[in-house]
Amino acid sequence: VPSWIARWRGDGIIARVQNIETAQAVLDSGIPAIDILGAIRADALPLVHTDDRRIAQAGAQHLLERGFQHFAFYGWVGEPWSERRADAFAAEIRHAGYGCTLFETTHGYHHSRPWEDYADELALWVRSLEKPVGLMLCSDQCGPVLLEACRRANCQVPDDVAVIGVEVARTHHGWRQD
Repeated sequence: VPSWIARWRGDGIIARVQNIETAQAVLDSGIPAIDILGAIRADALPLVHTDDRRIAQAGAQHLLERGFQHFAFYGWVGEPWSERRADAFAAEIRHAGYGCTLFETTHGYHHSRPWEDYADELALWVRSLEKPVGLMLCSDQCGPVLLEACRRANCQVPDDVAVIGVEVARTHHGWRQD
């Protein structure tokens, strides 16, 4: 929690609240505030956020419209927005009469060990998927390692694995919101 928040006297706070302690500090400030991350539930703190369910439904519909019959989702457990996307994607796919394979890991898990080892583990999963497969990422942040895993699994993108990403993309200038 930033130490200055208790004495700051702004007109409003737009925050990416990542934990309950920060949420409480924002609420305790008495300044009108909104959360734009959605990582925690703080009913007293309004959330302005993307519609995770609709994003996932749109991704699923896109892949279904292209005739895919095999589907997968790469998500992060413990991230409510990712879990909402995974649930909605899988539900939309099941509603259409198909199954969906999930690969779930914790955000930053690949940072706890060599990146190459994580890419190899992910490649085993990619290799196990029935092809061609329509695969949705919980976030574009997963894209580089997933694409490397496809290369290691000798799977062609988009012929074998069609990948849909969403939200944040890293550019050589920094981060941008899509």
